[in-house]
Amino acid sequence: MRNKKEVIVTFHPENGWKEPVYEVLNDVAEIIFLEDLETRERKTRLKEVDALLSFMVHNELGKDEFRLLRDGTMIQ
Repeated sequence: MRNKKEVIVTFHPENGWKEPVYEVLNDVAEIIFLEDLETRERKTRLKEVDALLSFMVHNELGKDEFRLLRDGTMIQ
């Protein structure tokens, strides 16, 4: 069982953006940047994620990936 919620950042962060995301959320969530995942792991993680941190989710995930999300997955 996981102690922290899992958050996937779907947008490509600008230089220097990863650090603040970790600083703000690391105590309460495991932070994963989608761009850092291989295709197979990307699909596995999307099936299990608790929340997405997105800018334009329809441009950041393919239709097949969007369908992998569980009902109730928070998208911010």
